[in-house]
Amino acid sequence: MSRPASRRAVRALAVCLVVATPVLLASCRRKGTEESSGWKPLQPVSRAEGPAPTAPPAPPTEAAAQWQPVEEGDTLGDRKKADELVLKAAGLARVGRRGEAIARLVEAGNLSPKDAGIRGALARLLLEDGQKLRALDEFRRAVTLDPGNADNTFGLAATLIDLGKAAEARPLLEDLASKRPDDPRVQSLLAAARGGTGDTDAALNALKAAAKAEPANAVRQAEYGTALAREGKYGEAVDALAKAAEANPKDAAAQLQLGTALAQAGKHEAAETALVAATRLDPKERGGWFNLGVLREERGDLAGAAEAYESLLKNVNNGDPEGKLKERVAILRQSAQSKASAPQSGIGNGQTGSHQP
Repeated sequence: MSRPASRRAVRALAVCLVVATPVLLASCRRKGTEESSGWKPLQPVSRAEGPAPTAPPAPPTEAAAQWQPVEEGDTLGDRKKADELVLKAAGLARVGRRGEAIARLVEAGNLSPKDAGIRGALARLLLEDGQKLRALDEFRRAVTLDPGNADNTFGLAATLIDLGKAAEARPLLEDLASKRPDDPRVQSLLAAARGGTGDTDAALNALKAAAKAEPANAVRQAEYGTALAREGKYGEAVDALAKAAEANPKDAAAQLQLGTALAQAGKHEAAETALVAATRLDPKERGGWFNLGVLREERGDLAGAAEAYESLLKNVNNGDPEGKLKERVAILRQSAQSKASAPQSGIGNGQTGSHQP
């Protein structure tokens, strides 16, 4: 006997409540009531935005719960009990009692062994709890039960990549991407799968698609720009990293990435502007001061380079453990002094000036 539409909606809503924790938002679709509305937002469950809430350890009896499907289960009474357990799991997950929530979902799955939604919800909580292999097993079961559920397929692929199984994840994501080529989350995860199988060009294409789909998303632009820079495509990298920095002007890391790419692309003046901004936004970050020093050396600004390195030593704890940078500052100071006192003929090839890092 088929389940009434109202029952499907209740069960789907309950499962959504379980997965709608701070780390797992937007991870399910309501069956029955939303089947025809198309794709819903997906989120890589292994790389959720924001820190995961810290949950107390589950009692030993809860952690030991395992699936024990009832062969003749899923009667009307069993479905009602399963719905109640899923709702109870939702409440437990919301207050950080993840181990108990997992146990309740296991019980619900025993009563309704063919419900892909319950298995998918369990898989997400297991992954959030760090139980990656169990999560992988439950995602596989969920996808087997309902191959058309994009969220469970996406979760399975994300878990596979997290476990270093990019080759197995790739065909799943290639299929999802073919159905929704403009979804940046699918494209971003597909890039990881392609990169994990050594297909760098294809990975860049996926990151490009993700960045194009969300031009104002600093994370997408930074991912694409960083990948381009890693391949030595600095000119293209600058465009993407500039968008990331513009979208988040107070992000020191974005300015550092942009400044470094500009320097490697030979755009030294713009690079110095970005690197100076990075050091002002985060003076304790070693990379900003160091790259600024290197850039100024390349521009012939020896005094400015020395000032940048000295600022590194002043602001960064243990920034020069071997003392080599301190020696470099002494050499630069001496060279700058010699250069300043030498007779000038014609136009100098370096740039000097006063800097106040």
